[in-house]
Amino acid sequence: MSVSYDMFGIMDEAMRTFIISSAVAVFLLTSLLIVSLTKAQEVNFESKKVDYALPYPGILPDNPLYVIKKIRDTVLIFFSRDNVRKVELYFLFSDKKIYMASELAKKGKWNLVSQTTTEAQSDFLKVADLLRTSKKQGTSAPSGLIQKIKLSNEKHREVIEMLLKNAPTGERALLEKALATTKTIREQLTSF
Repeated sequence: MSVSYDMFGIMDEAMRTFIISSAVAVFLLTSLLIVSLTKAQEVNFESKKVDYALPYPGILPDNPLYVIKKIRDTVLIFFSRDNVRKVELYFLFSDKKIYMASELAKKGKWNLVSQTTTEAQSDFLKVADLLRTSKKQGTSAPSGLIQKIKLSNEKHREVIEMLLKNAPTGERALLEKALATTKTIREQLTSF
């Protein structure tokens, strides 16, 4: 392409437009490349969501009829003689209680949230103990159940971390203790 100049040494209008357009295009492409590289280097600190659905909890602890539900649960555990069946029951109760805690948090009932979360983790500790006992007795839980229990423990951790983000200062101690319990349970479950 030949550049033509007028008698004063100035480029003609078409050439000047072409050079300015080219410079703007190079600048925009370079800027886009820099922005995309910067975005690619950002670190995502959000943990992955655990793909595990907690069972519907039914009546929450703020309901007056919740006492009947607790009595029923105690009776079910008492009359279950098979350790694997007890594992299934405590596992179910634990999952329901952690879901209850998240529902109570939505209502702003943080005292009940802390109490229910602690109960959920207490039930989950019984799951690990019963698994160990049944293994010693020669009756082990199905591997599918154990995998589900491990996944549930991760879901409990996720829910408790979410609760901790929103909890008032006075309720954080019990929730932090419950979070530490999830780590203890995870360590105990590695032997299964």
